[in-house]
Formats: sequence, C-alpha cells, structure tokens
Amino acid sequence: MKYLYTLSFLLFALHSFSAPGDTTLVSAHQKADMTWYGSYDAWGDFPDGNTSYSKILLRYTMGCATGGCSDWDYTTQIQLMIPTGVMDSNVASVDTVSLTPLVIDTTWNVFEVEEAYELARVITPYGGSLPNNWEHDFMFDVTDYYPLLKDSVKVRAFYSGWSSGFSVSTDFLFVEGIRPRTVLDIKNIHSGYKDYISSTAFESTFLTSKTVTLSPSAKTAMVRVIPSGHGFVNSLNCAEFCEKDYYLKINNQQVATQAMWRNDCGLNPIWPQAGTWLFDRANWCPGDKALHYDHDITSYISGTSSIDIDVDVEAYAYTVPPGEVPAGYYFTTQLFQYGDYTFANDVELTKILAPSHEDEFSRMNPICGKVILEIRNNGSQNLTSCTIDYGMEGGNPLTYNWTGNLAPSTAEVVSIDIPNPADWESYTGSLNFIASVSNPNGQPDEYSLNNKKEVTVTAPPIYPAQMILQ
Repeated sequence: MKYLYTLSFLLFALHSFSAPGDTTLVSAHQKADMTWYGSYDAWGDFPDGNTSYSKILLRYTMGCATGGCSDWDYTTQIQLMIPTGVMDSNVASVDTVSLTPLVIDTTWNVFEVEEAYELARVITPYGGSLPNNWEHDFMFDVTDYYPLLKDSVKVRAFYSGWSSGFSVSTDFLFVEGIRPRTVLDIKNIHSGYKDYISSTAFESTFLTSKTVTLSPSAKTAMVRVIPSGHGFVNSLNCAEFCEKDYYLKINNQQVATQAMWRNDCGLNPIWPQAGTWLFDRANWCPGDKALHYDHDITSYISGTSSIDIDVDVEAYAYTVPPGEVPAGYYFTTQLFQYGDYTFANDVELTKILAPSHEDEFSRMNPICGKVILEIRNNGSQNLTSCTIDYGMEGGNPLTYNWTGNLAPSTAEVVSIDIPNPADWESYTGSLNFIASVSNPNGQPDEYSLNNKKEVTVTAPPIYPAQMILQ
C-alpha cells in the first residue's frame, strides 16, 4: 500500500507541475505481428481532454514480424475506431436442435458499429532481404485529430498482406501548449478501397457527393485527401504506375486539382530493396508513406449551414483481362471544421531534415554545405518573412532571412546554403545541431514554444582535396 500511495503522489505531482512543452507518451501497439490480411487492434489510454496540446505526433514503427519480413509491398493503415452509438448484429452460430420437426437455434452477435478514422497509411517495403531485427520509424502529425484522441480508444492497424509479415508499434506524443486553432468537428466523407474500371462506376458507387452540415461556430475549414492507386492490369499501367489527378469540388464547383503521384521513390530511405522499389507510383513508394493533401475551403463555409463535397478522379477506362484482379484506389476524404486562429503571427519550425539522424531523412545525411528545414505558418496572417538562426552547439550561429508567401496552416521546405562550409570542417563525431525561427512578418512571435529544435547529428567525413582511386 505504501508503494501505491507513493506512486499515486508522484503521478499527481507530475500532473500538477506539468507545463507547456512537456510531452506525454501513450503507446498502443507494441511490436504486434501482422501476419495475414486483416485488422490488428490495440487500446490507447489517452489523456482525458482537459489539457491543451499544441502538437500530437504519431510514431508508427514498422518492423519485421517474428518470422521475418514479407517479400511484398502491402498497404497498412493506422485508424481510430470510434463508436457511433448505433447497434447492429450478425449471426454468430446456427445449431439444429431437431430435424423432426425442424428446430433451429440461432445465436446472434450484437455489437456497436464503429467508424474508422484514418490517421496514417504506409506501404511495406520489399522486405525479403531485410534482417529480422529491422525497424523503421514513420512520423505523422495528428494534432487535428485531438477530439478523437481522448480517454480509451481502439487503435487499429490494418494489414492488406497475404503473407507474413511485418510488426507494428504505435506511439502517440502529446506536447502540451496552446493549439493553433480549435477543432470543432471531424467528418469522414469517403473511406475505403474500390476497384476502378470506369469513371462512371467509381464515382457513382464510391466517390459520391456528400452533403455535410456545418457547425454554426465554424470559422475555418479544411478537406484532407489521402489517395493511393494500386494494380496495373492494363496498357495504361493504371492505377499504380500512371499519374492521374483528382478534383475536389465544393457545391459542384471545382476548387482544387491534385496529382496523385510520388516522383521521388528512388530517394526512399529504406534502400536498397528487391523488386521495383525505384519506380515512381500513384502517391506512394514501397517502404514509405502515402502522402496526404490539405485543401483550405474556408471561403465556402461562410453564410451557409451545409455544403456538398465531392472528389472525382481523372477519367480512364479499360477491360480487365481474364483471370486478373482489377486495379483500384484507397481513398480517404475528411472534413475538419475549426474555430478562428489563436494567433495572427506564429511561425513554427516543424522539421530539421538536414543535418539529421532521423530515419525519414537518412538519404539526405550526413551533409555539409547545406541546411534543410521545414517551417509552418500557424497564424491567421499570410507569412511573408521570418528569421532563421542555425548552427552547431558551441559554434558561431548563422542567420538566414527567409521571405515568401505562406498561407495559414501551410508549410514550406527551406534550403539554406551555408556561407562558408569550411567552417564546419573542424566538427567531428556526434554533435548537436540547433535551429530556431522568429520575427514572423517582422513582428514578435505570439507563440515562441514551437520556434526551436535540436537534433543529434554525425559530422560528415572529410576527404583530401586530391585522391587517387585504384
């Protein structure tokens, strides 16, 4: 009892003295083997929703299953399974009590219907040559899903593979602080996979137009689309190896066009692989994320109580060869409704891509002569300028004055040429690299806790100016 009391007091003390910037870690899956097509569920015991979090990150760690990695590229998804309050049932078993007269006893399985909200999609690598202890981290910003990430929630890892396998670990990092804006509502518009044979069949049965009721308190809104094309049983090599667009329509008006394509598969951080991992694909690469695309639709929600949301795919048609499986698409479309922005001028340093030790950026590192960062505008005003300070810990910091035009809730990768790369020649071994942003639009940053990042890096090797290769 004394131990329990002490532990309870410690937890109370930690909660009482928590502060902005503190991070809470919640784990759901822990190296769970995904060995066959299906869903692998774990429970996440999330915070109760009474604390404000400025950032929530999902770390999806993929590894080999106990018996090793599969040879094939399969789709995986991380989803939140949210109860809807609607009850349903199916037949659990049917027993014949007697034949004369015929009496059948049916057992029913009664359950609450759940709705799946996709957080992340990763396609497995061609993993046959990977060692059994291989692991790789994929990071996702899931901050806007915070209304769903509270209390006890079922977290689902879906695996589309027909062979074993891969493992999954899911960790959620909650960073305390002030949110850029309040999320009022999240709605699924489209979710799932559908064979694509013709535009008419695909649009009329899967990507149908949906009428959505708006929150009366909504000030801003965004539509997120996560597409990926799979299969290529036609001369067009669609849907997997052909570049097609999707079109977002609001109230039957086209508001955005987006190519569903990854043109950088050759820079995959998981390399080398077997198979066709080098070939670019329809918004995914083997061993990497399917990208998501965010479209601001704030201008379409003012003065109305509902809107129609529709997504169409650039049309094509083909005949499925005998004995072949049709090509198709995984598609997720989600509507986020928000209150107004908390700050007018708030620039965030979201990532240090180089120099970095992160798995995701391994193909860029080690590096010398260049710094690559990602900045994000979290304010309500367009971001047209900011100051970036960077350098190795203990060295002389350098300053770069960025200019551009970033709309609210958008990000940009900034590449900075180091003025004198020779200054870094004295660095060896493991080092700390520090970068920070400030002065958005020439104004004081209204939320400075997201301005600075520090990463551990390895100094790049230095070779003589003249070498003889034999």
